[in-house]
Amino acid sequence: MFSSAETAYHNRTRRWPKYVGLLVAILILLVILLVGALCVFGFVRFVPPISAKVVDAITGKPVPGMSVCLQVEAMNLGGLEGLRTDMSRTSASGRVFFWPSVHAALLMAWRGYWIRVTDPSAQIAPPCGSYVAWMDLLSGAKGWPINLGPDENGRPKYFPVALLRGEPDPYFPRWSALHCAMGFPVGSRIALIPVLPKASDCKQIPDPSLAEDCRQLNTYAAAMSLRENDDPESWALAETLCDEVDHSYASATCKGVFQGARRSRQAPRQNRNYDPAHNAFAK
Repeated sequence: MFSSAETAYHNRTRRWPKYVGLLVAILILLVILLVGALCVFGFVRFVPPISAKVVDAITGKPVPGMSVCLQVEAMNLGGLEGLRTDMSRTSASGRVFFWPSVHAALLMAWRGYWIRVTDPSAQIAPPCGSYVAWMDLLSGAKGWPINLGPDENGRPKYFPVALLRGEPDPYFPRWSALHCAMGFPVGSRIALIPVLPKASDCKQIPDPSLAEDCRQLNTYAAAMSLRENDDPESWALAETLCDEVDHSYASATCKGVFQGARRSRQAPRQNRNYDPAHNAFAK
């Protein structure tokens, strides 16, 4: 039999696991509250888990094998700083997933996080980057398809798209057809616009806004598909198509890119010192 003193001692020792569990729970709660407070005051930024399904804008079917790049960005005293860059590919069901992350943002202006989806076989724009910039289109003109519609295996080709969760830069010119705001990060649906034989096929897209983006992109692509032609009729048609893109900045860029491609075709005949290594449009 235990004495009363020994009984009291054993009772106290049995209570310790309860106290330890309670202390651990309190510490976890304090950490959560601390991180939440830091997020509120802008010292720490949280990127949630991102889960999306990439589908064809016309058929709604999943699109496998697309490159998906996640970038987290902030501005510090030295300029733009990348806090995270992750690459992935869409699965057979068109799904892609990125794990969450926490980033210190002391003395930084938070820009947000981006997802860029590109078709590896199309090569219209680089696989990573925030905005699909005009320079991407200018320097990557030779990546725009010559043959419109599906590839030789009957597989559709797709235009890139960038999705933002954060504050867009109001001073950064961008083509809205290649950009959109990211919705709720879990369970979102990303519709890719296919490269079509005819821009009029975009009418099959139920969403009027997405259908207009499709028309602009495929009209631009139709003009770029003529860049290797040397006849004046093709040049005139390309100029007409460029005018029809958006009657604004995209149309002007289309004309500039096509004229650069045309000059590159003429350069070997007009300049005996021509060097294709310095020509962004040469094959």
